[in-house]
Amino acid sequence: DEVHERDGLTDFLLTKMRDVLQRIPTLKLILSSAALDINLFLQYFGSCPVIHRESCGSLLGNQS
Repeated sequence: DEVHERDGLTDFLLTKMRDVLQRIPTLKLILSSAALDINLFLQYFGSCPVIHRESCGSLLGNQS
């Protein structure tokens, strides 16, 4: 699910994942969202690579 659609369970899992990432630095976590507040997550997880991908448009194609 997309990270910006947060609820209590998602927040709990993000907290636990941050703890795990500190203990296992080779572990990679990928978060995806169309509406993610990048700065908020950079503050929370520390400096990390960010990959920005432009939208590829509708997956359904042209429905005319």
